[in-house]
Amino acid sequence: MLNPIGMRSAIPKFDPAGTFIGSSFCFCTARDFARFGLLYLRDGIWDGKRILPEGWVDHARTPSPYVPPEEPMGYGGQWWLNLAGPGSFSANGYDGQYIVIVPQKDLILVRHGMSEARKDNVRDWLADIAACF
Repeated sequence: MLNPIGMRSAIPKFDPAGTFIGSSFCFCTARDFARFGLLYLRDGIWDGKRILPEGWVDHARTPSPYVPPEEPMGYGGQWWLNLAGPGSFSANGYDGQYIVIVPQKDLILVRHGMSEARKDNVRDWLADIAACF
């Protein structure tokens, strides 16, 4: 999936058994994270070619019934929901890395970096940036 969308810098991490650690262990440039976000923003289609199965993006941003009630954000299929308002979804990585997709605004935000601030502060900051558009 990464080659067809031009992601060249990705360095995925694997556990000792060789299984990809899908939670947050893929390192790459901010531009490549934005490409990944664009693939999801465009419903899995890149340059007119379907890369992700039809319906996958909708599945990924459909709320899971297994999210604890105390969790402030919803969660779908490996994507957090509503960080930047209703309908938005985000890949929230390690220590403050984010890919935020806001379909209503045709917007992708990438935050690449480490933050010792509380994650709620970073989330609020990203939501504030999205609101500027």
